[in-house]
Amino acid sequence: MNILVTGGTGGLGRAIVTSLAANTDNCVYFTYCKSDIDAKTIMSKHKNVVAFKCDQTKVEDLQKMTGVMKEWNLDVLINNAWTGSPEGIRFHKLTVEQLAGDFQNNVLPTIAITLAALEIFRKKKKGKIITVLTSSLIGVPPLGYGMYSSSKAYIAQMAKTWSREYIKLGITSNCVSPDFMLTNFTANTDSRVIEQLVAEHPLKQILLAEDTAAVIESLVYAPQHVNGVNIPVNAGMNIL
Repeated sequence: MNILVTGGTGGLGRAIVTSLAANTDNCVYFTYCKSDIDAKTIMSKHKNVVAFKCDQTKVEDLQKMTGVMKEWNLDVLINNAWTGSPEGIRFHKLTVEQLAGDFQNNVLPTIAITLAALEIFRKKKKGKIITVLTSSLIGVPPLGYGMYSSSKAYIAQMAKTWSREYIKLGITSNCVSPDFMLTNFTANTDSRVIEQLVAEHPLKQILLAEDTAAVIESLVYAPQHVNGVNIPVNAGMNIL
């Protein structure tokens, strides 16, 4: 299969790319923004992996990538890339500019890339869209996660739309909502918060990126009857 993973050099992205590249029948494309060394390292370890540099916050980069995607004959799109990190800012301290910027930098690029993939999938009459969300969408989000969770919620609703509108063309849309993981994305989290998360966790351990990647891999190979689902990866701490 030809698979595109957006944001392939980060903790979860790298785990997804590595997991899927283990199957030599797959050709795994991944995007990255600044990590040239990491991208080269990943490609050096896997002959069936191709990196594409793209800063999704730049319109010209995004347009270039969506144009190149037509050459990749994709079978699977994994929406994983996210710019920035949860800021921990409570709602009354957020500005309209911050909210608009997050939407511009994360939601709209995800939609643009998915539209490009759908153009390929519709012609092939098959394809899979897998979108990484967050367990913050289950129940009440953590304090300060309002902007991040709201953007993810918008994408979650879009993912439901894709599952409904394109299944007749053999195209599925599923999501994965992982719990807190220790990656570059959460690197600024206070150590006391992490200690509390571990103490309250039923398994007494933080979710690993490799665990989430395994769930995503299962959706890559899932039959078309698996459509419109959102899988929480959180040891059952919150259940949909």
